[in-house]
Amino acid sequence: EEAYHLLPATGSDRAILGLPAGATVLVVDRIARGATGWPLVWAEIRIRPDRFDYVAALWPGAAELLR
Repeated sequence: EEAYHLLPATGSDRAILGLPAGATVLVVDRIARGATGWPLVWAEIRIRPDRFDYVAALWPGAAELLR
């Protein structure tokens, strides 16, 4: 399961990703479930705006949000 959000960059995002104040990040929330339906892996991926074109090619579900 995946969900996509565009959010204002946090202070941590700006420090880690080298973003200026006022930048946005694409957040991909991903949950992988086992055969029983129980969650096995959860990931929150935070992506720089200059990578949006690359991400749109990899995650078609996020492409519409990034247009």
